[in-house]
Amino acid sequence: MKKVYCFAALFGAILGLSLASCNSEEEELNESPVSEKLAFDKNETLSDEEVLFSTFDNAQKNGLKSSTILTYDIKILHGNSDNFPEGQYIGNDGWFNKINIDLNNGAGGEWIYLYYRTANSVENCITNMMGFASGKSYTTTDLMKYMSSCFNTAWFPGFDQNNNPVDLNAGAGGKYVYLELSKDRTYAPITGIQIVSTTKDFTQIKSKVEGGRTYYPVICCTTVSEGGCLLYGRPMDFNLGTKKHKRSIFIYYTRE
Repeated sequence: MKKVYCFAALFGAILGLSLASCNSEEEELNESPVSEKLAFDKNETLSDEEVLFSTFDNAQKNGLKSSTILTYDIKILHGNSDNFPEGQYIGNDGWFNKINIDLNNGAGGEWIYLYYRTANSVENCITNMMGFASGKSYTTTDLMKYMSSCFNTAWFPGFDQNNNPVDLNAGAGGKYVYLELSKDRTYAPITGIQIVSTTKDFTQIKSKVEGGRTYYPVICCTTVSEGGCLLYGRPMDFNLGTKKHKRSIFIYYTRE
């Protein structure tokens, strides 16, 4: 059985774009199942926030300059045993650096780790990130079609080494949670990511400044009905609704 630690992980992400729901928020809230609404209705204040991982800190530890931290690609490795490569993972398309925080920490389930690939050029870098929560699983085709139709730009889910989309709540119950990515060149590349853990929930989107950089939380989009989408405007808890919910995990990103 998986060991649950007292901290959790989150992956700092991207956004900066102005997002709108496909239908009016009022109509979709009326259609929304009660369980979908209540999952985001914990009016608590944020406290005991702990940064578990920072790509800037990791790069400096490995002797890299912060200016080289352009997020080119992301892989998600997961399974029932904690036997994943430490430090780096060599995929079919290059080297990936490990974010050494289990994204199911505080929730049980599978071990889930993000690996990110950096580049020296802005070409084809990831520029936006979003969380996607649903009461059912989605295929790659459905995820790409759904997100792209809602937000008028191309999105794709975080894949594992076999190019399958990964539920970041795998084995822990709760909502199906996906990390959605975009390489829309309208926006600058993501240059830094933080994984943040807390026992509380955010009540609204907010930014924070650390190390002279402004960080923003990845926000959550959730399904309401087939063909409809709703942007909740709340940061995405990547342990959303899990059975052993001891920590909330959030991802922050910066472009600075």
